[in-house]
Amino acid sequence: AKTRLCGTHRDPANPRGSKTKLYDGKEQIGTVLRTRDAVKPVYVSPGHLCDFTGAESVVLAAATRYRLCDPIRMAHSTVNAMRRQDARSDTHPDR
Repeated sequence: AKTRLCGTHRDPANPRGSKTKLYDGKEQIGTVLRTRDAVKPVYVSPGHLCDFTGAESVVLAAATRYRLCDPIRMAHSTVNAMRRQDARSDTHPDR
């Protein structure tokens, strides 16, 4: 995620791959991970059958050129293109 929904953390160091733990009270709920040198970090949480280390590895492997990992960035771009196309369409249900 680009923004933190809850929890507290320290800022990670500036190099790519630097990370700190994200806590809710005393429980670790995620990782604050820097995917590029000196850019804002992203927030990573494990999912089903995935631990913190695995989630971090997947995000770093998928974040090749940009801050966000490629699948998330491409999905965001596709949805925004669809929204722009829908807004220009004469068949929009609100018109």
